[in-house]
Amino acid sequence: DRHAPHYHTDMGAMPEALVQLAEYAPDAFDAYSHMRTALLKSEEDGAKLPLKYKHLILVVLDAIRDEPIGVVNHTRAAMLAGLSVEELVEGLLLGIIVYGMPAWGKTGRKAVDFAVGFREELKEQSQAS
Repeated sequence: DRHAPHYHTDMGAMPEALVQLAEYAPDAFDAYSHMRTALLKSEEDGAKLPLKYKHLILVVLDAIRDEPIGVVNHTRAAMLAGLSVEELVEGLLLGIIVYGMPAWGKTGRKAVDFAVGFREELKEQSQAS
């Protein structure tokens, strides 16, 4: 599929929900992918906001909505774009201002747990190369 490279570059893989959307509703997947590609451009492609911060915003929004799969997917994407665990924590703490402790306690802290493990994976991959 023509959109697959975007997802693999941006997120490391295509999320299962989008695989299913592509299979069952290809026109909707195509429309969603066009919007996503336009909104998640990098600075090299003319964006003003760095990609790591775009994904951080999506992590915080997913944490506020208690969307654990989105939190993990966007945490991975943010880190692939250069976000540190410390930046992730700081961003997630801002969610408490809007939504209270559930933004951290239900889902936000799970993003940090994932990020710490993923940071180790990235280090191992870097050392193996």
